[in-house]
Amino acid sequence: MTELVPLKHVATVIAGQAPPSEQVLDLANGLPFVQGNAEFGVVSPTARYECSTPSKIAQTGDILLSVRAPVGAMNVADQRYGIGRGLAAIRPTISNDARFVAYAIRANLQYLHAASTGTTFAAISADDLRSLRIPLPPLQEQRRIADFLDDQVTLLDRAIHLRQQQVALSRGRERALVREIVAGSEDPSRDAPSDAPWIARLHEQAEARPLGRTITLQRGVDLIADDRVEGVTPVVTTGGIAGYHNESIVGQSGVVIGRYGTVGSVFWVEGEHWPHNTTLYVKDYKGNLAKYVYYLLQAYPYERLQARAAVPGVNRNDMHRDLMPWLPLELQAHAVSLLNDSMEKAAVLTRLMERSIGLLAERKQALITAAVTGEFDVATARSAA
Repeated sequence: MTELVPLKHVATVIAGQAPPSEQVLDLANGLPFVQGNAEFGVVSPTARYECSTPSKIAQTGDILLSVRAPVGAMNVADQRYGIGRGLAAIRPTISNDARFVAYAIRANLQYLHAASTGTTFAAISADDLRSLRIPLPPLQEQRRIADFLDDQVTLLDRAIHLRQQQVALSRGRERALVREIVAGSEDPSRDAPSDAPWIARLHEQAEARPLGRTITLQRGVDLIADDRVEGVTPVVTTGGIAGYHNESIVGQSGVVIGRYGTVGSVFWVEGEHWPHNTTLYVKDYKGNLAKYVYYLLQAYPYERLQARAAVPGVNRNDMHRDLMPWLPLELQAHAVSLLNDSMEKAAVLTRLMERSIGLLAERKQALITAAVTGEFDVATARSAA
């Protein structure tokens, strides 16, 4: 059994820190500054900002780990970066293989996730990281394991990427189909005159109103379509906070539109309970079908109207002013009939591809854990792909 040692004996852990906001500027020629995992790429981050005097700096080759939701996301610094409070830089000692240390941390993500629960935001501290216990075989064995995992993880990541491309292409085709059917053409002009018969604003064609009463929500509110608790819908933030209240639209079907957090999210509900003014609710109105509105808002998502703010969101007045194509009622019914059938079939295929992605991700995690913990000899192991 490989000895387990605290990470602080293997690497230096540098907790990121937020500089004064006036020192953070759009990236030009200064030191790139990464605030959190939102700037992470496949391997290394793509900075959008710079900071000339960051309190904490990651060096080339440091492991960058997200310490706020999603806890455990990782990149490798390909240059010097200033790092914000959403990240920690992990700098392995020269007597250890940095690649192995990164894989060993991945193998223990469940510990980091457990450490992040019960807090206001899902987050871990530098002390949580320093106390993380990882296997530490001799340096030559670390290199053998890292070489093996580099090859196998690359193959699995490639397979995952291909599946993700398939999902993206499928959803692109779905959106094109929706646009073609709900608007009568695949790419209806967005510059049509406002008095054109097929162009109108949401509030002119549908009753859209906020749901429920205001409650306090943390930043990053997400709508979810399941996990109901005794008839009350949880409002779940990306930080893991759940707030509850019992406003409802029992017995009514309609469209629920996300206005904050998951801006533009559109759900079809059948007498469900939904949270307060993170949403708008649309029902049949003025001879228009709510289900047509549901498909229309998938073709023309409100995400494009999102305002720059601390909490991502879209103003209800902007939503009301937005022009969209509205077919006559009899054509709306025909469009909904066609789309109900087509989208149901497409959803089955998408779920199968997403399930495949999930299985590949599980295989990758299991492979990393088994190799790092010495469950098999990497020299004689068979390919994972």
